[in-house]
This record gives sequence, structure tokens and C-alpha cells, in this order.
Amino acid sequence: MSIDILSMLETRAPSDAALAPELGRGLEALEASARRRRAGAVDRIAAATGARSIRHGGQRVLMLSRSHGFDELRASLNLRTPALPELLARYTRRDEFFGAPGGRLLFLDTETTGLSHGAGTFAFLVGFVILEDAGVRSHRLFIPEPADEPLAMRIVLGFLRRYPFLVSFNGKSYDMHILKSRLVLNDPRAMADQDPLLLPHLDLLHLCRRFWRHRMERVGLQDIEAEILGLHRRGDVAGSLIPAIYFDFLHRGETDALESVLQHNLQDLLSMVLILQEIIGRVLAPARAGTTDAGEAIAIARLYFEKQMFEG
Repeated sequence: MSIDILSMLETRAPSDAALAPELGRGLEALEASARRRRAGAVDRIAAATGARSIRHGGQRVLMLSRSHGFDELRASLNLRTPALPELLARYTRRDEFFGAPGGRLLFLDTETTGLSHGAGTFAFLVGFVILEDAGVRSHRLFIPEPADEPLAMRIVLGFLRRYPFLVSFNGKSYDMHILKSRLVLNDPRAMADQDPLLLPHLDLLHLCRRFWRHRMERVGLQDIEAEILGLHRRGDVAGSLIPAIYFDFLHRGETDALESVLQHNLQDLLSMVLILQEIIGRVLAPARAGTTDAGEAIAIARLYFEKQMFEG
């Protein structure tokens, strides 16, 4: 006697119409459970880091803020150049980019869910650094849920309006394109009075390439840290793992690795401050012993010529 397996399955399988509501209820229950785990995880991050919870219209983001003295930043690297504000005060006379802003510089770095510039790439962490009299102040804006993005983008836009002179590392090619996409998706009117891609923007990647590509195989941020600043990170999370870490947080509420991402973003921001400080110090004192090779001297000479940095 033969058994018709296909016939048995067809007669016993529930119809699509009957199955759809049951699947829907199951997915809703899973998502509700995930939301509860994420909410608890966000509370743990806030408690562990001292982050401020910002709520509006049912949305919630975390803001981690901290001051960093220049003595603290320079001590670990044994830097002998003057602190950045002093260097900027001398350099502003020669470069109109720094001529007006003074304390309106905004160092910016993002952590995202991918490398694409497309609308599907989401910036879940946006970091800023602004100058203070005795150092810098960092602000890291963490977005726990994609649904919280509208509130986060309003805060980002506020920073861009208040500090409209940008400093980044590869931000012209990547970070600012991502932020513009997210700003437009959340509020098309946000671009009516200001396009973030048109803000004055010093991309340190291009400046570092001009100074040191002749002596370095790769000119990434951590390459500059190691080769030029003598800074070597310990226990840092690989950038390629960051999207997966955020998705793991969304699905399971895991926070241990996410805290490493927050620290990674902070280190990127502070390194940009130190790199700019080092570059301007070398430009203003190109003859400083032990800091200038032939390739660097040529880069400095070209910079002097382009910006007409001559006395008299």
C-alpha cells in the first residue's frame, strides 16, 4: 500500500488565510519582547555611562557628554605643541576657514549600519566635539531604535546650525552624505535653509594624505595615530564589526560590545583633535627639529603658497 505524502500535507496544512493572523500575532509578540529588552539595555547603558536620556513625542535618545582637558589629552602622547586653541588663534590670521568661527568648530564622526551611502544605511551613533577654553567637550548621541531617529536628527541639525564649521576624517565623502540622507528622510524641510554638504568643512583625511602619503602605505585614522602621534589603541573594536554589534543590540539587547563602540567613537573624535593640533603645529613651526622630512616640507610649502601665508 502506497502513501501519498503530498496529499496528506495538503489536507492537513492550514490555509494562508488562517495562518496569517497567527503569524502576525507571533511576530508582534517577538517585537514587543525585543523592545522590552532594548529598553532595559538602554537603561543599563545610561546608568553605566552617566548618559542623559532625552525624550520627546514617545521617542528617546541618549546623550553622553564629557569634558576633556588638553593637558589630559597631550600627556598620554607626550605632545610638545601648544594646545589647539592657541594654535588656532595664531592660524586664524592666515586661513579664512578659521578666521571667523573660533569656538564654532565642530568635530564630527558617525557609526553606521553599513558602508553604503544609500537610504538604507542608518547612523545609530553621531559623535561631536566642540572646543572649550581649557580643552574640548565631547557629545555622543546614541539612537536606540530606528523609530527614535526623528528626534536624533533634530538634535544633529541643532549642532550643525550652532557650530557650522566642520572637521572630520573622511566626512566629506561619507559621514555628511549619510547625515544629509537621514535628515531629508526625516524632515525634507530641514534642508530648506542649510545644506550640510555645503558647510565649511575641513576633512583631515585629505590633509593627512598631503602630508604623509609619501611615507605611509595606508593613511587611515588609526594609521595616523600610530605613525604620527605614537598612539596605539588597546582593546578597540574593529570597525567592520560595528554594524553587527548594533544589530545584535536591536535583536537581543546586548550592551557589552556596544559600550566598546561608544568608546571607539570617542577615541576617533579625540584623535581628530590631536591630529589637527599636530598638523597646525607643524605648519606654524616647520623647522621644529625632528618633525619634518622632505615630503612633509613640500606639503607645508604648497600650503603656504596656496593660502598666501606670507608675512608683509
